[in-house]
Amino acid sequence: MFNRCVIDWFGDWSDDGLLQVAKSLTENVDIPSDSFSKNVDADEQVAFGDGAKQVDPKNELLAECLVKVHLTVRDLNTKLMRSAKKYNFITPRDVLDFIKHFVELRAEKKSELVELQGHLNRGLDKLKESEDEVVELQG
Repeated sequence: MFNRCVIDWFGDWSDDGLLQVAKSLTENVDIPSDSFSKNVDADEQVAFGDGAKQVDPKNELLAECLVKVHLTVRDLNTKLMRSAKKYNFITPRDVLDFIKHFVELRAEKKSELVELQGHLNRGLDKLKESEDEVVELQG
């Protein structure tokens, strides 16, 4: 019987593999249409992989952006290795952590924004009530 299993991963994922993982991990992220400078049709659904799964084009752009960041860091590390003889290893686990941290940070900031928006709306409601009371007292 085994009570623990450890997988040692040697090597990198392909760019397509990174994109598939990023799409899968960000599929539940709600992205406003005005988040991108590129026009994205919110009603359009794009099939990927074997076509069994549909993905929102906004989520596909987000996944592509996250993968692009990872690939850029990987390329910069290669340049750093050549120039400074120093290399920071980037593993598939780092990609997963990066995407997970992005999703969690986005949810946290969205929650903070919703809370601040609620405070602002309550303040505006109080101002409107005060305005109505002043008009009533003047009349």
